[in-house]
This record gives sequence, structure tokens and C-alpha cells, in this order.
Amino acid sequence: SLCLWYLRDLRRSSLSWLHLTCAKNLGDGVQPPPVPSCKHFLRSGCCHYGASCFFAHPVEAGLAAAERLEKRRQAPNAKVANRGDGRRNRVKNYSRASVLRRWVLDTFGVERLREGSGVLDVAGGKGELAWELQNLNLVPSVVVEPRILELQSVERKWRNGLFWRNPIFHSHLHCARDASVSPTAPAHFRLLLTAAMVRWLASGRWPSRGQHGEEAFEEARKRAADLRWTRKGLTVHEDGQEEDLEGEDDGECRDSEEQVGQQDDSL
Repeated sequence: SLCLWYLRDLRRSSLSWLHLTCAKNLGDGVQPPPVPSCKHFLRSGCCHYGASCFFAHPVEAGLAAAERLEKRRQAPNAKVANRGDGRRNRVKNYSRASVLRRWVLDTFGVERLREGSGVLDVAGGKGELAWELQNLNLVPSVVVEPRILELQSVERKWRNGLFWRNPIFHSHLHCARDASVSPTAPAHFRLLLTAAMVRWLASGRWPSRGQHGEEAFEEARKRAADLRWTRKGLTVHEDGQEEDLEGEDDGECRDSEEQVGQQDDSL
């Protein structure tokens, strides 16, 4: 006779048809291997399939789930550990740049954002916000960020037309989808805003850099090049050697800095 059983190996976990004898041989020779617990029952203490569910419904797991739900009802605003006790919660940041971009557009308006030299995004992270403003809303954008920009995700969305897929967001787009048009990366200043750099900028003498400005800029650029993004956050590279900036060499960085010096006070 045949039976439907749950198999778990290194390649997959699924239900499979087996001879009853084969299923028993996978277990202890008398009974087939134990069935995993129902994930819905473990989470909420109930399952719509009830007794007909193929997976196990341990009584103790149901009681624990009911206790958790009762605590949530008594303190609905309490913080819940979604990765287990003692671990920092996982935060879903998917499309957060798009959410912030729509808020900026609603708050300031696209015409105001296009005034002067556009938008300066300080500590811009991957650069996704500046990229979206520049390509989707035609707002010139500049990113000040010590790390190398990571734009693969937004560029993939552009190629696949995901920005235009949902009509709800069309009011926040100022360009039509055109497969023949390639997106452009925002200007990027790979700088670390050191105390000397901030003092120079606050002095109001930044259009004409001068000796102090040159020293502050070089220090900010070098310290940014020495930083690496690791699991522990931003750390200083051990050997202190600068790596290639993926097409963003010293000359390009200097050219970008000179462009900033030519921008007017409306930035």
C-alpha cells in the first residue's frame, strides 16, 4: 500500500508518496518518521484544517501560542521580538527610499526640488533616494556618503518596469517608461564629514577652498576611503590601503568636488 508522507533531506522538504514499508524503514522500522509540527498551529494555536491537517498539533505548542496572544491583547503596544529573545528585530526596509521620495515630493513639490542645484543627500546610504529623484522625477541629486553606492536594486527595478507597474504611484513619477533610456547615477562625493570639514563648510568660505579647505577635503576623502562596511558596521580598514572605487578614481572625485565649488548658495 502507498502512503503520503513528509520527507526532509538535504535538498528539499516536501510531501511524497511512499510505500508504507519504505516509510516505516525511514523511521524506527515500526512507525514512519515523525511528522513536523504545523507552523500555523505553532504561531497562533489554531489551524483551519483542524484534525484533518497532515502536520502535528502539539498541545503544549497550542497553549504557548494562546499565552502569547493573550499577552499581546493585554499589551498591544509592547515590543515583540520577531527573531527570538535577545536578538535585534529584523526591520523590513524594502522600498523605504521610494516611500521617503514620495513624502519629499508631497511636502516640497517637484518644482521646488528642481530649483538651484537640486537635492543634496547627506549620509545617503546606498544612494537609492538620490537615484530615484534624479531618474524618476528629473531632480538633480548629489550624494555625500563615505561608502560606495549600491544601485543594483533600483537599476533592476528600472529595467523590469517595476516603478510604473502600480498606477497608484504614477502621480509621483515625472517620466514615462522608455526601454531605450538608460538611468544615470547621481553625483557622489565619497567623503566623511569630519570636524575640520564641518568647520570649513560652516565658515562660508567653501566656494574658494583655500589651504584649510584643501586639507579638510583631503582628510575627509582619505578617511572615507579607509572605511569598510562589515557586519559590525563601518570600520577602519586594517592595512589602511585604499581600494579602487569601481570607476570612481581620485580624478573623478576631484572633478565632482570642483563642481560643488561652482554651485550657488541655493544648494
